[in-house]
Amino acid sequence: MTITPSVWIFDGKWVIRGPTIIFGILDVVVSSSATSSDPIDGIILGAHFTEHSCHHVLPLGGWQSVGFNQPQEESERHNALLRLTGIKENKKFQSKEDPAAGIETIVQVAKNNYGLKYVYVWQAITGYWGGVHPGVEGMEEHGSKMQHPKISPRVAENEPWLMTDAITLQGLGLVNPRRAYKFYNKLHSYLAAAGVDGVKVDVRCILETLKAGLGGRVEFTRKYHQALDASVAKNFPDNGCIACTSHNTDALYCSKQMAVVRASDDFYSRDPVSHTIHIASVAYHSIFLSEFILPDWDTIGGGPIYVSDAPGKHNFELLRKLVLPGGSILLLVLHKAASSQTQLVMVLLKIWNMNKFTGVLGVYNCQGAAWSSTEKKNIFRHTGSDALSCAVKGSDVHLISEAAMDRDWNGDCILYRHRDGRLVVLRRNAAMPVSLKDFVPGFRFAPLGLVDMFDAGGSVDGFTYHILGGANILELDSTVAGEMNGALMSSMENRSGDAAALVCMEVKGCGRLGAYCSAEPRKCMLGSADVEFSYDPSSGFLTLQPDKHARGQQESSQSSD
Repeated sequence: MTITPSVWIFDGKWVIRGPTIIFGILDVVVSSSATSSDPIDGIILGAHFTEHSCHHVLPLGGWQSVGFNQPQEESERHNALLRLTGIKENKKFQSKEDPAAGIETIVQVAKNNYGLKYVYVWQAITGYWGGVHPGVEGMEEHGSKMQHPKISPRVAENEPWLMTDAITLQGLGLVNPRRAYKFYNKLHSYLAAAGVDGVKVDVRCILETLKAGLGGRVEFTRKYHQALDASVAKNFPDNGCIACTSHNTDALYCSKQMAVVRASDDFYSRDPVSHTIHIASVAYHSIFLSEFILPDWDTIGGGPIYVSDAPGKHNFELLRKLVLPGGSILLLVLHKAASSQTQLVMVLLKIWNMNKFTGVLGVYNCQGAAWSSTEKKNIFRHTGSDALSCAVKGSDVHLISEAAMDRDWNGDCILYRHRDGRLVVLRRNAAMPVSLKDFVPGFRFAPLGLVDMFDAGGSVDGFTYHILGGANILELDSTVAGEMNGALMSSMENRSGDAAALVCMEVKGCGRLGAYCSAEPRKCMLGSADVEFSYDPSSGFLTLQPDKHARGQQESSQSSD
């Protein structure tokens, strides 16, 4: 099969499938295609220099932000990732006087030009996935020796490909455990000097297969993890370490410096059968892991969110529901995605978590998918039912009462369904993450947040209410009795004798703001200015978009200037 290259350099430009990634490449840079001898599409870069030196610094060119047929605003937000693989040189690239000139340039471009706050480097616990080859010039002090992994019979039965894996057959260059700290410190101090903020340490479970002749599994693993922890603490003082492929008991209990751990197997986005297994396994793993570490998953898990799409493969409509324009995400309060019931045959899986003023409940149909011991892959078995149903109650969110602002809360809740945008008022033991409060007779209110985000309630950062009676303010905090609500208070005071309530919400982010309101509001305001709103009396669904009003005010101000 002939592989046509999609990456090339022409006329001073680095091009990938049409768009220009880097421009202004100097004439001394030469390239050749890697596709003729390697199944991975890419290019090999080189350069001609007139002077002989062990240290050359060559500006590669200017970065071009590419949106891949997305609107211009998306192009400006698009972060570029440059992956350099398999570069070999006859002489040392770095000198002791300038230990991080190459990677430092990439880190600074990522931070200064693209606004990234943190840059992590992905490594294996053995340095690289194949380890450190013995006898390499400059690496003799680390005492690396070839070690062949010993795969247990049960693992080999379920994962037979491991028996023919390159590392199993050819071995792994393992640094002497007694010299592991010196090795890690040398690597991490180099990265830290270049501006790198932390490391993601992968394949931690490989250590348990390399224990033969090294003191046994526990002692061998402890030495490596103690060395890694000490190096991370020294070189990345903000605890910049993410653990990956680390669910073996020794790795979990020996490591003391991990900040985040991956709670699942690899996510196979193109294998839909694996998705339900992924959901269920992460939900249960995080219950255990969250007791001593921060597990990563999605918004319901309350942990970090990773986006690893290839350039041009981003789904911006989906990302807008996860990430605010400033780059932050709406995290939940708890670090675990707790299950509200055990997954049994023909039962839906419920997962819950909490925000400051709301709860979140996810309901999943995880039936049918399972690992096939004969086919050695995930397969789908028909359960005999196309649809499953279950009762969803407010008590499914076990801590929902903590969101109630009324000590005498009777259990009434509001259900907002993200998928279809429906809002339902449900009485006690019915459903949903928000408690209701009777502010005044016949008036009830529940904040939903930015309803187009997956974790809508996570955007509500503050929520207070104040009862107004005629011209007298019965409850009103002095901090909100200023210009922000002056006009609204005046309108209420003019209706002498009427009972009313003032609701104040602090929301982070922008977009469509939603709430449940049992009666149509007299007025909605942003600061001292009125904001248009939409209200559905049949359901009590109130929506408004304050950021549009704010942009209109700014444009009006600019035009008047």
